[in-house]
Amino acid sequence: TGFSLTDQISSHYAQPIKDNIDYTRELEFIQKQPLIRVGKIALANTDGRNLPDNIKEMLGGYFKYRDGGIRFVSKARKNGKFDIPLHLASSSARGLSDLYFFLKHTAHKNHLLIIDEPESHLNTANQIEIARLLARCVNRGLKVLITTHSDYLIKEFNNLIMLNNNFKGKANFLKSNKQYSPNDCLKPEAVGAYICENGTLTPCRIDNKGMDIQSFDNTIDEINRISDELDFLTDSLPVE
Repeated sequence: TGFSLTDQISSHYAQPIKDNIDYTRELEFIQKQPLIRVGKIALANTDGRNLPDNIKEMLGGYFKYRDGGIRFVSKARKNGKFDIPLHLASSSARGLSDLYFFLKHTAHKNHLLIIDEPESHLNTANQIEIARLLARCVNRGLKVLITTHSDYLIKEFNNLIMLNNNFKGKANFLKSNKQYSPNDCLKPEAVGAYICENGTLTPCRIDNKGMDIQSFDNTIDEINRISDELDFLTDSLPVE
């Protein structure tokens, strides 16, 4: 049958991909299970924020499983509202669909969440949002392991580590920056960072101001130096 053929083909995939295919097939069953069983209560909020809702806000829509497939539905009420198959949605929506269903239906405290480059296909604003979402996952009891090339993610993680400090004016900062809450803070001891180069992992220094990742800093310093030099030379052009 068609199903057995698909099942046979998927068995040749790497194990994580096969698991992902199996998880998608079982979504109809998974989403019908009691909340306590699937772990939603285990990740209950303390600040009124629901983890899957963070993804809704990022994408301006949500996912649902219906008639054997995943669909992406916009949040718009009337004009501009759409309900489309996932393969017609944006690459950013497709990339976050698995995380959405995992957080909504499956995630338990102490689960290990592994994401390769969570910034993929996201604009810079949403790269910052995904950093906050991952921090909230950690603070709800998930273990998170990621790889990244995004300076935006690193900077936002560092912001959340600095937000963990009890500094003067913290209450006013939170009041004027409502995208943050006290529950977004990251404790330095809860974070580990490593640079992979020359076939080895080198641990990065982490303190109350965040992660010191030299490879990122050196590249940014160099491109800023080039930009400043060209800006100066451009200003020095003779007036025609």
